[in-house]
Formats: sequence, structure tokens, C-alpha cells
Amino acid sequence: MLFEQGRLKYAGRCGDGYLGLGIFETEGEEEVQRIMESDPAITAGVMSHTLRQWRTALSPQGW
Repeated sequence: MLFEQGRLKYAGRCGDGYLGLGIFETEGEEEVQRIMESDPAITAGVMSHTLRQWRTALSPQGW
């Protein structure tokens, strides 16, 4: 659903699978925080999250 809405651009695990990364395109941090806090895996305590801001330096789209 988040992919179809264009809000989640990329998601996947890093390295041995204990860490994952999701890149969102939203209006701001508050929206991403709401998305993460409503994630079933996070609300069940299976996963946790840390929010970090991403600033694109290089992109083929010229952002």
C-alpha cells in the first residue's frame, strides 16, 4: 500500500538481516513517525524503528 501510494520508495534488509532500511517520501517526519508507529510488527514489539532524515546528494532524477 505504501509503495502504491508513492510514500515508501525502497525497503529491504541490510547485511545479516538484523537491520533493515526503508526510504520514504513524505511531507515530513511526523508522517513517517505515524506510519512507523502503526506498523503491526512494531506495535507487536517484533521490530523497533529509528527515524533518520535522508538528504539526497546525487540522483539520476536530478533532485
